[in-house]
Amino acid sequence: MRLPAARGEPRTVEFVSRLQWMAGAPSMKRTMDRPAAAPPAAAPVGRCWWAGSDPVYVDYHDREWGFPVKDDRRLFEKICLEGFQAGLSWRTILYKRDAFREGFANF
Repeated sequence: MRLPAARGEPRTVEFVSRLQWMAGAPSMKRTMDRPAAAPPAAAPVGRCWWAGSDPVYVDYHDREWGFPVKDDRRLFEKICLEGFQAGLSWRTILYKRDAFREGFANF
């Protein structure tokens, strides 16, 4: 955090989420006296930076992430996959999803 050197100068605060810090992504700087800055230029409009260019992540982001689940079977699948994800990356779980479906009789 940088405090103002003179009266009237805007204060700048650097925001870094834990995932951004782990991925080494640049932080977003916000001026506290003005509205929030636009998202980083590297992320395409409408898609989060973490989706990257991995086709499995992109498909997951565009079709599933952030959408409410109303089907009991899909909800049970998500809960089980979240449990198996502990200690692993979500990418590993997405790549092994078909094996989980086979092992759990399609949930």
